[in-house]
Amino acid sequence: MTSEVKITSIPKGAKIFINGEDTLKITPSQFTFEPGFHTYHLSAHNYEPVLGSINIENNEFYSLIISLTASSTILYQKIIYIGIIALCISTISLIKHKIK
Repeated sequence: MTSEVKITSIPKGAKIFINGEDTLKITPSQFTFEPGFHTYHLSAHNYEPVLGSINIENNEFYSLIISLTASSTILYQKIIYIGIIALCISTISLIKHKIK
């Protein structure tokens, strides 16, 4: 017997990994699971990754609704032109640095 699991995130569009494997799907999506212990990992740009686990029983329906937390550090890449020399500044934390 198998069970159905619906995985939803707020906001939607997070990549879904099940048992360490990329499902090539994004939230919301529905999966069929064999009974037992399974892990999931959700990742989305500018959000903290979410890792969790679920113990699936026979012939049940599960609905996971996971709220993603915005990353505390926003990273970006900016090019500054000084004369004819281009400086590339990458991976700058907006919280810790200011560029004038």
